[in-house]
Amino acid sequence: KDKSNVSALIRYLHTYRFLHQINTYNLEADRELFESSFVRYTCDKSDLTQEEVDQYIVLSAEVVISSNIQRRVETLQTLLDEAASSGDGESTRISMSLVEAINTAQTEYNQCVNRQQKLLESLKEKRSDRLKKQIADNASILNLVEMWKEEESRKKMIQLAEMRKQTVKEEITNLGTMDEV
Repeated sequence: KDKSNVSALIRYLHTYRFLHQINTYNLEADRELFESSFVRYTCDKSDLTQEEVDQYIVLSAEVVISSNIQRRVETLQTLLDEAASSGDGESTRISMSLVEAINTAQTEYNQCVNRQQKLLESLKEKRSDRLKKQIADNASILNLVEMWKEEESRKKMIQLAEMRKQTVKEEITNLGTMDEV
């Protein structure tokens, strides 16, 4: 199973969409975050459809986006702290702009996290439904095999009953000829 999972993961990592997406990141940290997120999400799923692989790529890209937004919020927060410490009139206007930028970035971050959660839930639900259907299909195949085995055993029982009938007939015939003797 592990070998199958690793083989599937390697196939996923070689898709054009994955390679294109990872090559869009300039920072090595973003590339590594994208790759590690994708591997973490897909390493134990050897049965993904191409659409699901694409969705996991989008999900991993959202992880990178949320990380970048967090970095931006931290930078803006540092600038706000510096502006607040200077205390002149110009810094008050800058502080208000920074507060607005921080609020906008935090709203953007929350939206990004919500998109991640919805996408992950959607992926889990789709895969779960597909696996349930597959299990049901396998169960129906098992039922057919069991019915076939039952039919086979019924035929054997009928054959044994026929042999017993034949034996009884022969015994009746033998008993019938004993009277004549």
